[in-house]
Amino acid sequence: MTETRYENIEYTVIRSSRRTLALEVNERGVLVRAPRFSTKASIERFVQYNKGWIEKRLRKVEKRKA
Repeated sequence: MTETRYENIEYTVIRSSRRTLALEVNERGVLVRAPRFSTKASIERFVQYNKGWIEKRLRKVEKRKA
């Protein structure tokens, strides 16, 4: 597991023997699941591309906590 940051989004990367990138947002934070040989740049592009979705989900999680 690797903790990383893109702009104001902190996320954890878990690499495994999967074929695609996936996002998970929950009360513990943002999790990116990535194929074992994905480059850091491709993971950052994925997070950048999905930034709006991630921020929307983080707001929903915050509402649930309150």
